[in-house]
Amino acid sequence: MSYAENLWIFTALLFGIIVVPGMDMLYVMTNALTGGRRAGFAAVFGIMNGGMVHTLTGTLGVSVLSFVMPWLRDPLILIGAAYMAWIGYGLIRSTITVDAVDTVSRRPLPVIFRQGLVTCLLNPKAYLFIMAVYPQFMKLQYGSLWHQAVIMGLLTILM
Repeated sequence: MSYAENLWIFTALLFGIIVVPGMDMLYVMTNALTGGRRAGFAAVFGIMNGGMVHTLTGTLGVSVLSFVMPWLRDPLILIGAAYMAWIGYGLIRSTITVDAVDTVSRRPLPVIFRQGLVTCLLNPKAYLFIMAVYPQFMKLQYGSLWHQAVIMGLLTILM
């Protein structure tokens, strides 16, 4: 498989994960509904910064695995594939409902940003997802792992 094909598959997977509501999406929606567009964007930017930390963590993990313990790469890819299948199965079975939003006082935008960052950074499923996905798409034959990480990170932010 070429690097371009690999990147298209990653992008499709990324879109599927981002478009499904989760903890970060609910945080953004709550802030946008209660504080308006600016509050929603402050939450998004906080979560995007947390996502950059996830990308760095995933890249470091893949780099260490590739060079220090290459024998662990294949079992992690299998575990990661099983984890993604489990997430997909759970999403198919789940239902998400949002009831009426109560009136809340407006919070300062830096507070919303910081809370979005912390919410993203404390999300253990995000770290599991990165560690499950990155080893499958970051490969030494495609060049520098850091170059690949920058592209995957930028795709994540743009998405």
